[in-house]
Amino acid sequence: MKSGRAKLYSWQCYCWWFLNRIWLLNSSNLNALLGTPFYNFYLRLCGGKVGKQVHVYTISMDTLDLLEITDYTFIEAYVQLNSFSYQDMTYQLDPIKIGANCTTGIRTVVHQGVNIKDNVLVESMSCVTGDITVTSVVDTKQVYGIKRLLSDDSTNISLRLNFLQILYQFVYILIISVINNTGLVTACLVYSSQIFPVSMSMKSYLICISIPVFWVFWLVINIVIALFVLVYIIGKVEPGNYPINSWYDIHKLWFRQLIVCNFDYSFHLFFIYSPCFPIFLRWMGARVGNNVKIAQFHRLLHAPSNLLIINDQVTTNCECMLVPHQVIDGRCIVDKITVGTGAMLTNYVTIHGGGTFVPNYSIIGSMTCYLPNKTFKDYDVIRYTSTRKPRHRSEKSRLNSNKKASKRHRKTDFKYELVKPIDPQFHPTQVRRILHTEHYRQLNGPPQTSPHPQDLPKPLELPDQQQHCPHRKLRLQPGNTIDKLHKIEPEPIKDELSLNKRCSNV
Repeated sequence: MKSGRAKLYSWQCYCWWFLNRIWLLNSSNLNALLGTPFYNFYLRLCGGKVGKQVHVYTISMDTLDLLEITDYTFIEAYVQLNSFSYQDMTYQLDPIKIGANCTTGIRTVVHQGVNIKDNVLVESMSCVTGDITVTSVVDTKQVYGIKRLLSDDSTNISLRLNFLQILYQFVYILIISVINNTGLVTACLVYSSQIFPVSMSMKSYLICISIPVFWVFWLVINIVIALFVLVYIIGKVEPGNYPINSWYDIHKLWFRQLIVCNFDYSFHLFFIYSPCFPIFLRWMGARVGNNVKIAQFHRLLHAPSNLLIINDQVTTNCECMLVPHQVIDGRCIVDKITVGTGAMLTNYVTIHGGGTFVPNYSIIGSMTCYLPNKTFKDYDVIRYTSTRKPRHRSEKSRLNSNKKASKRHRKTDFKYELVKPIDPQFHPTQVRRILHTEHYRQLNGPPQTSPHPQDLPKPLELPDQQQHCPHRKLRLQPGNTIDKLHKIEPEPIKDELSLNKRCSNV
């Protein structure tokens, strides 16, 4: 595909759609190759320009022909690389370029036309647009100097894997592929009734029973395999600072990523907030308190269980992820993650490792990335909000604001906002009302009270419209909360001549 603009339903658009569908159909089978040289080779075959010693852990790409990743770059999981955009029945494809020795955090969105220079650190859950200068940090649309995060000789960092490490990855990828394909082959054999030969009359009846039963049994086997490997083969992870191409990082972190990404579908056998999830975490070595509710268990498996501490009455909602490490300067920093008592982690929250502590009875808002260098107090509500101050506009611009809102493009910076501490005795609905009223008072000032009836202005009367319509008068009469239009009955018609005059005036 070539970059440019064309009509939305043109032949070129359907070609892009066809290639994108093929990539999405095959992307589920690529989880076993993430972070390996085999995945880089596959991306090059699909048209992408991938440099040497690159580690890519994402499959969310829409146009590989327009993707360029330079040497020594690390791209974490669930990063969105979007080269496609459309507006006003037209679509546009723009290339994405990522420079050398860059690190892109988890759940980051990289839009079309982005040109990231060398030595750039993009924090997790950031939105990147435009050009990013050399040696900088991108933190949710905030770009600032990188200072001491990267060393002076960062471009000479080696992320190359030796032959034994590549062979180690290949063997485990082959084992995972055999395990996954065994379930598919066995399901086909059950469907064709070659395992249990029966008469034709009982064939259809047994197929309806055997397929669901076998699938549930296969999911249970996958859960047992995943938990057994995580506990007894991978084992505990010690806090520390490890190079990406070290044996410790490959066995403890890459192998863990491989198991979680390829067996996460098996844990959908349980309902959300299942009481089995805390039991599994305790058996794996995590310190989990009482009355803990977990929505999606497989998202918590990315972090080493022995480094996870969850106190009492903690609730995690959907897509809440615990990131075990933070990659900076070609090295992986691993440390503990502690969630305080009564904390609530809402949807799409990302908690980074590195000595992170979530305060007691705190609420982390949706789409928030909690980093280890942030410090808050108990009973705090933590969320991302805009730092742009409201500007004073004229009355004419206020009237036309709704019409121009769709055409206006504003660059908004984000930061952490510390909302007023809450009382744990309040219900969550009351907490939301408090936040709404506080936000309303900051924007519009104190609430206005209705004036006294004596302070109201005198009623306005419409001009006499007798010359236009002599049989009707309109008048505004105050005295009620809502002004009403009173209709005066027309004068009776005396003769035919007056009727003709009245109709001509109307």
